[in-house]
Amino acid sequence: MAAARPRIMKPRSIYFICTSPRSGSSVISDCLEQTDVAGRPREFFQPYMMAALHDELARGTPAADCQVLSMIRNAGSTPNGVFAAKVHWLQLECARKAFGQVGDVGAFTDEFPDARHIWLVRRDRVRQAMSYFRAVRSNEFYDFTGDRGDDSADDAACDWVAIERLIELFTHAETLWREYFERRGIEPLVLTYEDVAGDVPAVIPQVLEFLGIEAPPSTSRIAPRLHRQSNARIDAWIREFAAFRQARGLAMP
Repeated sequence: MAAARPRIMKPRSIYFICTSPRSGSSVISDCLEQTDVAGRPREFFQPYMMAALHDELARGTPAADCQVLSMIRNAGSTPNGVFAAKVHWLQLECARKAFGQVGDVGAFTDEFPDARHIWLVRRDRVRQAMSYFRAVRSNEFYDFTGDRGDDSADDAACDWVAIERLIELFTHAETLWREYFERRGIEPLVLTYEDVAGDVPAVIPQVLEFLGIEAPPSTSRIAPRLHRQSNARIDAWIREFAAFRQARGLAMP
């Protein structure tokens, strides 16, 4: 009979930012972390991070799994006891499998009872797909300086078939999140990339209110440290992609 999984003392408050790549999650997560009262919402459930933690703590034993979760909770918590994590759907699937759990991803999120959820989506999936395609090709996912440096990767032709597949992937992930919330009776705070990109400092008080956290006086001084990476080349790609779709008798997604 398998040993019972030890339970971990839960933080005072828990929330997840549920999203997909290139949805503005890094910007809002960084600003929330700057408050010093809203946890540290980082991507703790990336497959490589989960594998590294399990390797370090004797993969596969209940005690090791408990230690991994404890390490994640400590890393994602601010001193006031608020834990936060940013999660992409596929990361949640990988985390469930890493802990040897069966069933849907709810088996994993049950490890974080009473969690609240912020659902961050991007309306313009074409730009989302192109942003991700360019980030992967250039290996530049973040810009803290505002200096794009070498943009030679933008000069190469875009792979329209890859863009279509990415659009399908992001659309499917959004559907899975929606079904997950409905199945478990969760009412998330829904935000869009367009909300965040338009005025992220204005969004932070809204998030803190949803979480039941009093906004510190410093909240009004919080500013994004990440710079937008979109440029004129993305606009050109969109025009070219529209022509590619039109030639096949297809409208833009």
